[in-house]
Amino acid sequence: MLRLLNKLQDILDALRAIDFLGPLVLRLYLTSVFWVAGINMPRSWRGWRLALKSSVIGAVLLVTGLTVHWIAIPLTVTMVVAALVAHWETAGRR
Repeated sequence: MLRLLNKLQDILDALRAIDFLGPLVLRLYLTSVFWVAGINMPRSWRGWRLALKSSVIGAVLLVTGLTVHWIAIPLTVTMVVAALVAHWETAGRR
């Protein structure tokens, strides 16, 4: 049994070399989501300029991996507000 556990531990140790792939794939996916969201925002709305800048700049920072933890805060706020506005408008149509 101990032999099996040691073998499993060796496999897990070998897989640590590719630990970065999960976060990388997630960042690449979210980059496209935030980029498209930022580019498609109407530029005529004054209140959305900050959201536009955080989405576009956030997408660039996500793809490069720079300040990911810091840019996650404004991106989260932007997406929560966008979801609330979308659901608020949808609920008003019923």
